[in-house]
Amino acid sequence: MEWLEPGGSSVLDKHRAIPTIGENGDIADPAKPPGWWPVVARWPVCPVTEKQLRQKTIGPAGKQVAEQETYGVDYVTARDVVGTFRRVCPDWKDDSAWRLADALMMQVNASYGALPIDSACTFSLALAAEDLAQTLERDGIVGSLYDAHFSRAAAKALWALAHDARSAPEMFAVHRKGFGVTCSDPGGIKKGDLVVDFLGEMYPPWAWMAKQDAIKTAQKAKGQRESGPPEFYNMQLERPSGDAEGFALLFVDAMHHNNYSSRLSHSCDPNVEVSLRAIDGKYCINFYAKKHIKPGEELCYNYHSCTDNMKEVEAAFCLCGARLCRASYLAFVGEQSNSHVLTRCHRLVERHAALFAAGLPVSSSSGDKKETPSSGDKTEANSVLSSNAISALAEIGLYPNKGLLRNAPGWLVKYVGSVALFMAVELKRLPKDILREHKAATAKELAKHENALSAKKWAPPPFGLGDAEIEALSVRENRTQSIAICLSKVRYLLGRGGAKKNIAHTPAPFRYLETETSESDNTEVALKFFGPHQKSLVKVLVQAMAPHARHGDARSRHLSFCDEMDDIARQVCGSRNGVVVGGEEGDAGGDCEREDDEKEDDGDDEEDAETKITERAERANTTGKTANQNRGSDADDAAFVPPSMSIKAGLLWLRDKLSSMDVTPGARHDIAADLVHLHAHTQKRWVVSDDQTHRSLKTEPIAVRENEVNSFGIGAEGASAKIVKKIPQVYKPHAAAMSLLTWYKQDAFDSGQFVNSNRKGCVTLPDVNCAYSPRPEVVVARSGRKEREVWLDCLRKAPDMAWPMASGPWGVSNHQKLLGSPALDVFVDAHQRGWGTTRGGDPVEESDGHRKNDNKAPPKIAEDVLEWLENRKGYDE
Repeated sequence: MEWLEPGGSSVLDKHRAIPTIGENGDIADPAKPPGWWPVVARWPVCPVTEKQLRQKTIGPAGKQVAEQETYGVDYVTARDVVGTFRRVCPDWKDDSAWRLADALMMQVNASYGALPIDSACTFSLALAAEDLAQTLERDGIVGSLYDAHFSRAAAKALWALAHDARSAPEMFAVHRKGFGVTCSDPGGIKKGDLVVDFLGEMYPPWAWMAKQDAIKTAQKAKGQRESGPPEFYNMQLERPSGDAEGFALLFVDAMHHNNYSSRLSHSCDPNVEVSLRAIDGKYCINFYAKKHIKPGEELCYNYHSCTDNMKEVEAAFCLCGARLCRASYLAFVGEQSNSHVLTRCHRLVERHAALFAAGLPVSSSSGDKKETPSSGDKTEANSVLSSNAISALAEIGLYPNKGLLRNAPGWLVKYVGSVALFMAVELKRLPKDILREHKAATAKELAKHENALSAKKWAPPPFGLGDAEIEALSVRENRTQSIAICLSKVRYLLGRGGAKKNIAHTPAPFRYLETETSESDNTEVALKFFGPHQKSLVKVLVQAMAPHARHGDARSRHLSFCDEMDDIARQVCGSRNGVVVGGEEGDAGGDCEREDDEKEDDGDDEEDAETKITERAERANTTGKTANQNRGSDADDAAFVPPSMSIKAGLLWLRDKLSSMDVTPGARHDIAADLVHLHAHTQKRWVVSDDQTHRSLKTEPIAVRENEVNSFGIGAEGASAKIVKKIPQVYKPHAAAMSLLTWYKQDAFDSGQFVNSNRKGCVTLPDVNCAYSPRPEVVVARSGRKEREVWLDCLRKAPDMAWPMASGPWGVSNHQKLLGSPALDVFVDAHQRGWGTTRGGDPVEESDGHRKNDNKAPPKIAEDVLEWLENRKGYDE
């Protein structure tokens, strides 16, 4: 059986030792680690025909289960019903009242199941209560169903309920669930019996996510609004972490190809449980009876579904009517739910730091050569991982060069290793965080009830460290599923979709602009700041300043400044015949050409697009190398003048020059000086990779069916399976990197918008042109003293945060396409020291309120960087 990746080993290998099952049910398999948990089983066999029985037979009379319309009541109604029973029978305990309520739920399906849908939907509990009351009155004489005394009391309580339901039907309404499955076997279904196996179409995660996005696109095109919770016809089939190929998952969609397992309803107190079994070398999702199921009882299981959309949670009201009902069959797991450790040491800037650090060149054994980790070889992949990272990966079922990490490039393995380390430390730290938060919430609630004039005191439900650990394990399970989905998408994108290219040597999504012995040696970085092409920092600055220096003395000062800046550019970049190196044809403009070419991608045919991508990649590589490689040939050129000033010195000169200029409301040279100051004190810089594997990708159109489009709110039963639209999927450039940066939240098709809008200032510095208005009479927005104070406070106290809109006139990115900032520098260093991977952000200790490691405080921007900014007077000071 091939799972997700070509070349993956079979689930059943004849050469492996056969696992054995002990008397206590434990599995002993020397070929698998202890974490392998699916039960090795066999299909039940009919003793007469000797055929495999994969499900209880379904049909009319004489069969074991039947399909019918099913009905239920919501959480509030169920408690009103029990309240009525307790009012009529005050001597009853809760167990007796809920016992009768469960019997009433069975009677609801028996009374209303055969009625027309339109009429049954308008009914209350009155009819079912009356039918069951008549039955129990007879049983009060015979005593065959229950104790005769209980049956007579129950009949009395049911007649009272019927009266209340007739008087106020809206208070005891019955709601339609849809098609369900009930037990029709006179002997019931025994505990532990196989009920049915789950069947459906199987999708790898990347295909399932693409399909869901296509369905949402089709719904928006029709103007459909979300009117309710989505239909649930799918399940996740997980390959367990102990499997030889490691953890992975598939989505099984039972909307179109299925058996009656897809019609089982949800219950918060189910009588059916889902179990993953290994049968005949294949993983199967099977449904087993959790307890004895009576004739007429509906078959239900717990969906265990979750969402981060509170509207869906509120719309998904549960109709099981059980004592343990949670009111909704969807659990809310928003981004801020149990995310204490995530928001402390694994924020967006720290994930950037981890991804950047994963692609940093590593020294070879000789010590004189540096290579970027990109090989998929197992030995080399292990060489870029620490022993702790390898252990952390194994804990979540991921292994280098196996399964989802098979042939993965070294930088990807290293990044996933850092994610696994974070998950390990989160599992350790999160229970105490959850318990601390619960104690605070309990104390607040107790204080509120102490002030209330209520005779009955509120008692908090029991909640201890063990409960918090269970919640943390649930978070860990969701994280593991998310990283598996993320890796499936990343492998698909790096392999260029259907082309299924080998990804072993794929370069990292961000290229490090390495500084050698001194900053003056890095010509590529120098040209980004002082080069002659139109998108260098100095050219963008001059262009932004020009509208404010058109006349008189202002123009003379501006021309003088340009001459001085040209001289500095020659000193930083080097010159030939008095012209800044890089001004020659072919030396610069790579970024401009790439941006123009990117706009043409969508209109190309597939073959032409592939050819253009290859040509652009070769041109970009040549352009990127030219700037540094020409240094050797320049040295032999008599007209060449080598650089005599470092990049940092040049930027500091520019900063001081700007800060000395007279400021006007439309020309905020002081703000531009602040940005240049931060550029000057940035130590590490990256640019996005030019490799074709990180380019945009257009896939084959995805067919969307009518019942998939209409499945939101009104149900798939209201439409046919005909294809109504074919929607092509277009992945934007660097979609793989964006997916990795949001690995814990994989429901968004394009996460680039979130990433780009939340890394302003902390990962990428805004463009200097934001300090200038387009015309002199226009005032630069958000540039007053109040905004500056907010900005400085953000830099000092929250360097991980994106700069707030209210803190200045900041744009999103810069024309130089540079990624790097003083804040990012400290977080990259902190990541390499284990800030978020082994220390968990050093949370405040509960005992004394002080940090456990005072010498390892949270990452902060260097004091000398902040000091200059804080000492510089603002425009209105």
